[in-house]
Amino acid sequence: MDKKKRVSHFFEKYIFKVLKQLSDDTKITVNGKKQLNSILLILCKKIYTTTTELMIVSNKKIISKKEIVNSLKLVLSGDLLDKCLSEGEKASENIFPHFIVDKVFKSYGKCGFIISKACCVYLAAVLEYITAEILDISSNYAKINKHVCITIKDIDLGVRNDVEFSELFNKLNITLLGSGIIPFIHPVIETKSNDNTLTNIKKFQQNDQKLQISLSSFRRTVKALFKNMKINKDVIGILQSFMEQYLVNILRDANFLAIYANRVKVIGMDIELANIFKNNLKNPYNSFYENNEFIFDIDENINTLVEDEEEDD
Repeated sequence: MDKKKRVSHFFEKYIFKVLKQLSDDTKITVNGKKQLNSILLILCKKIYTTTTELMIVSNKKIISKKEIVNSLKLVLSGDLLDKCLSEGEKASENIFPHFIVDKVFKSYGKCGFIISKACCVYLAAVLEYITAEILDISSNYAKINKHVCITIKDIDLGVRNDVEFSELFNKLNITLLGSGIIPFIHPVIETKSNDNTLTNIKKFQQNDQKLQISLSSFRRTVKALFKNMKINKDVIGILQSFMEQYLVNILRDANFLAIYANRVKVIGMDIELANIFKNNLKNPYNSFYENNEFIFDIDENINTLVEDEEEDD
């Protein structure tokens, strides 16, 4: 009988060990552990690509600790960078073994560079420190929310409320699936809505980790769209989480547009404009764009308006 090939999850096993070192009483959900593992892999990929670019520029063949340090300076910033560099220098008796980093790097394909043991030991210590910091701030929110285990919601709240981790996640474009949203009701909505509406909003925000669309209906829709393709049920679950999160983000932006227009209810135009701004599309409601081919950047225009107001003051 053929033996099944063991699936490698890279950092998952060691994440649990780092958590046990922080606290024996705190646990983490399987989904939380998997997504934290994915975060570390995304960070590794960014460091790896930055390192290889530096190697090509410097015409070197061996990835040493120096290249990893320089890559970290380009990827991280602030106190997080300083602490990571400090922890990397201490690298001794780490929970994250150096061969895992070597394995992760080699999983990205042949790069033509020799990966030194020193760089793997250094980066393993840095990744372990980042993992410990995320678990530490997440465990605090788990206690506040009276959760027995650290959930995706706790990790997301911990990261988004930390300036440096929030900046890093935005830079790497990391979104945690199923984390929901940070509870928030706009002051305009509070003043113009009745108590029953506000109660329903709070109720949905507390239960935002649960999928709102019927799983069976979503599965039928996906199978109808991809008739000639077999899709694993886990993939369908991930796809549903992603789609619901995308819809929440669009509706959130549409809600802000409605409030800006002095309305409480969201209309179709709000959703369409929110999608235009999110995906940098041309604005069909502005005739100026019909004869000028360029992409509308809302952030740049807002910054310009702010600068103009400051100059006037």
